Amino acid sequence: MSYDLHIHRAENFFDAQEAPIPADEWRMFAAGQPQLTPAGDAPLGDEPLYTWGDDGPTYMLYEGEITVTGCRDGQDIENARSIAAGLSARLQGDDGEFYETPADVEEAVRAEPKPKRRWWRRG
Repeated sequence: MSYDLHIHRAENFFDAQEAPIPADEWRMFAAGQPQLTPAGDAPLGDEPLYTWGDDGPTYMLYEGEITVTGCRDGQDIENARSIAAGLSARLQGDDGEFYETPADVEEAVRAEPKPKRRWWRRG
């Protein structure tokens, strides 16, 4: 199961339709961001998908919010946070946490559990 981030203008992402990001505004914003690459049409709705570079997270506008999938590290979260700021919106995770400053992103990265070394590789 993946963990998504949500760019929205509501109190919480599940209320995004109360203060939607208009499709025209998102398309115009994305067109002005050289790092956002069109990646075909979204499986839901008819808005285009965008990726950050060639293999970064995917950004999809649906029902007033932009869902970000495929974040691998703190830099991906920071990039999503900067997009949210550029849209005068908020970045929120599936668990309800907000990423409003670079410090919020750094704190979340520090809190991630580190992968354990396999017993046969210890030494």
